[in-house]
Amino acid sequence: MVLSVFGQSKTNGIEFATAPVPRIAVPDFRSTDVSPNLMSAFNQTLWNDLKSVGQFSMLDKTMYPKTTPQQPSDFRKPAPAPTTQRRRGGGSQTGGGLWMTDWSGAPLKASQIAFGYAALQNNTLVLYGNLFDLSRPDPNPASQPLSKQYLAATVDENGARQIAHEFAADILKVFGFRVSR
Repeated sequence: MVLSVFGQSKTNGIEFATAPVPRIAVPDFRSTDVSPNLMSAFNQTLWNDLKSVGQFSMLDKTMYPKTTPQQPSDFRKPAPAPTTQRRRGGGSQTGGGLWMTDWSGAPLKASQIAFGYAALQNNTLVLYGNLFDLSRPDPNPASQPLSKQYLAATVDENGARQIAHEFAADILKVFGFRVSR
């Protein structure tokens, strides 16, 4: 957390301003052709790497929308608000996880989402990782500070952990952390 001095308090102390703690959603990455064991190793490593820094509010996965994006094109712009009044008890309209507001609004109130998927290509484990800034109302290039492809050295749990470490390091760099590998 970056602290900045902005003045003195009346009690001879110094007042510090703290930046808000980023609230990051990290849904489990999926794959249709990568072993569940490798995906589990990847997902656990990514979560642990980000959590261990202690600078993020890691949002509980049980609160996530039912559908999670795997690629930027999965996000949709919200539908226009209905012009007619809804019936009483009709609930609010959502995109089921495919609107950025599904993640940035209550109950999650995430400020960022890390998402993507993995695939086997030419016997190589490949990760497509993305980080979106959810303060932007619509999916567009300005809302995507990170979009990168990662190649594992091996197609095993070590390779899955390797690409998770690399993706986590890149996420940390977006937030201004220095990362040594």
